[in-house]
Amino acid sequence: MDESGGPLDESPSVMYRQGALRFGDLWTASPRMMLCVQTAQSIARLEMDVVILGETGTGKNLLAQAIHNASPRRAGPFLEFNTASIPRALAENELFGHEVGAYTGAERQHPGLFEQANGGTLFLDEIGNMPPELQAKILTSVERKKVRRLGGREETECDVRLLCATNTDVEEAMATGALRKDLYYRLGRCVLHVPSLRERQEDIPLLAERFVALDNASYNRTVERIAPACMLRLLEYPWPGNVRELRAKISFAVAICEGTELLPVHVFPETAARPVAGSGCPAPGGAAAGDDVSLASVERRHIAKVLAMTGWNIAQSSRLLGITRPTLRDKIARYGLRKPGEAVPRAGERRG
Repeated sequence: MDESGGPLDESPSVMYRQGALRFGDLWTASPRMMLCVQTAQSIARLEMDVVILGETGTGKNLLAQAIHNASPRRAGPFLEFNTASIPRALAENELFGHEVGAYTGAERQHPGLFEQANGGTLFLDEIGNMPPELQAKILTSVERKKVRRLGGREETECDVRLLCATNTDVEEAMATGALRKDLYYRLGRCVLHVPSLRERQEDIPLLAERFVALDNASYNRTVERIAPACMLRLLEYPWPGNVRELRAKISFAVAICEGTELLPVHVFPETAARPVAGSGCPAPGGAAAGDDVSLASVERRHIAKVLAMTGWNIAQSSRLLGITRPTLRDKIARYGLRKPGEAVPRAGERRG
């Protein structure tokens, strides 16, 4: 929620209350997901490390937060680290810290995440993509409950509960040596499998409707329902990005819908050839029969509409479009889009 305790915050999977996610905040109507959540609730109170398996975008990090907040460690810190996001040397420094002079530029002592999470929970995401040498060091720290900073001689005790997640096939990863068997078996005393959105289709209408309600408030829209044809498309779509992808598509669809009903053209504009007559919701960008409906033309109209809606706020527009800010700026230049009142560049003149 916001600082005033208002609406629920956004997440890449389900919605959660910022800083205080509980199991009750995980929205699901799926028996498979309910079983996963119930199992997580049962082990949350135990001093047991956990491995969470599932595809990208299924909400593994949210489940980890809920476990921490239902555990005896809930008053302690919850720290999250994506082990595949940075090179090994930097990851080792982040996890274990360093002493002064450990390497060039190490002018101050730095406690790592293991020390910072003392008394709480450390969530390591994408552990299957971590270098095996670093996995070995983590295993040693978990078993000894001690860490040694880079460049240090003494070990520091750390009382940390470790939650790990991966979207890789663990059996294949262990067979190829990408994932150390000893680490997995040490951490995997409890393994939670988060089903993909394809495996819990019951959640698609539930999540889509709740996302619509949240985005109505965020973007000052009045969408009242999802059209049956649109819901059918949602149920048929394979969702390779899982709930994260559903969240992004609904957010964009609500943002560009100017009527009260969400149509397929809003959620899946890349497949739309013409607006739906009498819908009250024109096709994104104002496309009409006979207009250029090439992918580039449709994308140009979409980007122009989102930029206009946000007052050319690049950060907000890129978030709505699901692309990075540099990518958005490149597309603005490629399509020759300009702010209202902005002069047309002269031939040979570079734009600022």
